[in-house]
Amino acid sequence: MAMNLSHYMDLEWFMEAYRKTRKDGALGIDGQTAKDYEESLEENLRSLMD
Repeated sequence: MAMNLSHYMDLEWFMEAYRKTRKDGALGIDGQTAKDYEESLEENLRSLMD
């Protein structure tokens, strides 16, 4: 039986997950740095949630 955990994944959860990630790694597949992503962090995370 598959378990669905998506109801735990809200904006606060994504913010905390972002806070805990390394920011000095390689660029994302889209060529974006963590700093670039963070400039519109809330908008980016809301888009990810959708």
